[in-house]
Amino acid sequence: MRKLTWIVGLMWFAGMCSAADSDELGVALKVGTIGLGVDLSYSLYDKVNLRGGYSRIDRKRNVNETGVSYKAELAMSSATLLLDWHPFANGFRLTGGVSYYPDNQVTGSAVPVAGQTLTVNDVVYDSSDLASLDVAVELKSFSPYIGVGWGNSVGDGHWSITLDAGFTKVGPAHVGVGYTCIDPVLCASIDADVQAEIAELEDDISDFTWWPVLSIGFAYKI
Repeated sequence: MRKLTWIVGLMWFAGMCSAADSDELGVALKVGTIGLGVDLSYSLYDKVNLRGGYSRIDRKRNVNETGVSYKAELAMSSATLLLDWHPFANGFRLTGGVSYYPDNQVTGSAVPVAGQTLTVNDVVYDSSDLASLDVAVELKSFSPYIGVGWGNSVGDGHWSITLDAGFTKVGPAHVGVGYTCIDPVLCASIDADVQAEIAELEDDISDFTWWPVLSIGFAYKI
């Protein structure tokens, strides 16, 4: 329901912008730490723009955390609604607003092949006892954003470069762990070790609260 509400809001924003004068609209394509994205800017007042955007990032890599090797994947979709204030007669801007992440999580899967082991809470389990270990780190859905930048897609000229540097709050994170227990005799012990693993993972990421946002792009005044 929240995702639908946000999508309807962005559609309203796009519709409002399409009804505005063409000199007050700008579009930008960008790339950065939150992936590939597009922004649509609308001039509200002198030196103040309303900006809506969408970005997507997907990354896969092998990571080692708490002694366990995971095949990890970062998936992050972000929709933003921002106000840009240009206090000077140039491209410099101060930005504040909110970000919504409908798909914002890091997942990891550890599946040993036959004969290999998994170490959970410093306890070694054979693949015939513990067949898999899956971890999901879920971040906040709604987050404030603060930052600075350069560029005004509804300023003078049709083409311009846009830069953004700021932070969005994505924590505290929630950790979930699933596993496949093969030997019923060991399941209770495995579950206790998994709960300890969750506590250790949450402690490791407790300081991960703010996500750095750095991006560069090209803008065009419609």
